[in-house]
Amino acid sequence: MTYLRGAARTVYGGALRARYEDGDTIRDLKAATGRSYGYLHRLLLEAGTTLRPRGRRGA
Repeated sequence: MTYLRGAARTVYGGALRARYEDGDTIRDLKAATGRSYGYLHRLLLEAGTTLRPRGRRGA
């Protein structure tokens, strides 16, 4: 897997943020992208994402 830098990293982070804000979890993103949880967490924070609290959402 390649490391992303510069504009490509910003664009990728924005795309991940959109999916996360639409309801995907970091684990969902991990399964879809093959990237590590930590890498995705870091990219989401760099993209200005407000992360949801841990745990499952109420039914």
